Amino acid sequence: MLSKNGTDERHLSELDDKLVSLTQAQVEVQRQEQELVDAVQTARKSGHIQVKLGLLLLGIPCQAPQA
Repeated sequence: MLSKNGTDERHLSELDDKLVSLTQAQVEVQRQEQELVDAVQTARKSGHIQVKLGLLLLGIPCQAPQA
């Protein structure tokens, strides 16, 4: 069915669903960004970043811890 301005209402519904999905994805990205910021701050406070940087500057390769 066409609305007053000639737009297909089904198309509007699909666009609305996509907007909701996009908004949810944006919220998830923001959550992950904050998680990353928190992890970096924790690593800086504990000295892990400085230690790894120092090792790299000395030419000693650093590997991520194995889970």
